[in-house]
Amino acid sequence: ASSSVHMAQAVFPRRLRARPLSLPTMSGGLCHALSKDSRRLLKKLAVASAFSLVAGYTDVITLVRWHGLSTMMTGNLVLFGCSLLPTHPFVPHQSVYYLTLIATFFSGVVAYRLAEAWMPNRGASRLGMVLAIVMLTVESVACVRAEQAGDQHYMLAGLTPMFGMLTAACTTGKLGVPINLMTGHLTTIGLVMAAACANHGLSRVERGKAVQSAVVVASTFAGAGLGAAMVTARGEETRGLLLPVAPLLLVLLWCLDHLAKPSAEGGDGGGAHSDRSSASEDSADPHEAEDGRRAEPDLEQGDHPAAPPLGQDACDTVDTLCGGSSRSADIQRSQTAPAVAASRE
Repeated sequence: ASSSVHMAQAVFPRRLRARPLSLPTMSGGLCHALSKDSRRLLKKLAVASAFSLVAGYTDVITLVRWHGLSTMMTGNLVLFGCSLLPTHPFVPHQSVYYLTLIATFFSGVVAYRLAEAWMPNRGASRLGMVLAIVMLTVESVACVRAEQAGDQHYMLAGLTPMFGMLTAACTTGKLGVPINLMTGHLTTIGLVMAAACANHGLSRVERGKAVQSAVVVASTFAGAGLGAAMVTARGEETRGLLLPVAPLLLVLLWCLDHLAKPSAEGGDGGGAHSDRSSASEDSADPHEAEDGRRAEPDLEQGDHPAAPPLGQDACDTVDTLCGGSSRSADIQRSQTAPAVAASRE
């Protein structure tokens, strides 16, 4: 393939020949085969999966210990309605308790929005440090106190602000994936499956949404199973099981901020600049390089191209991993088609 490309370069004028194909090297493996967008999308799916796993694990522990949910407010609303019944043997707490959980979750959402307005792209991790300290304090106090002591179940209100902030950050930030809306994700998977059966195929957007929802649902199931296994292994003793949650969430918040980090500081932005410079170097004709620079949008200092949405382009990663042809390969084949036809003539 390399000799054929060099022969075409020697025979045809520079205006007619296409840019040589950049074939992935065997030493690079999968990382070289994946495009930059595909690697970024894989990172986003990995972060969303980790958040969902931690949320499922935490909900099982808090439900067993305090009879409340830390991430899913729909469940707390249902428990609040059950607590209004004259007799509610399966809901041991009063309605004020569940209203408190909902209010503290809401306060975490508001706090995240204010932190992002004050520190753009860094509000989640900075606020997460404070809320992680609160979570560690709550779990440390729960470890030294008896589980049935007084109003200890209200300690769950110290955990819900963190998950309110996480839900807002994952939904409205660059990740763009709600980590705790299982009903919505299951609905998306069902609609996509029905569309595949009815239309005998799926669009790129539908495939991307299905992959995203499947990853979140599977990770939540895995986290819930892990929490149940830990509780069973310890004989329904839950004290200390939430100690690793706060450090894990801090690491994931750092990863989330790293995804939203301005790319000029080292990463995608630098790669985009290097791609533009390498494209101008690969073009031997100065007129072609000038045309390429003219076609690119002008970016002021500090501006960076927006990343593709996760739900719409996740299928590109799946296609690349499965060995399918990517869009860049299709474009290169369309560019080399005129040169091949001319050589045959």
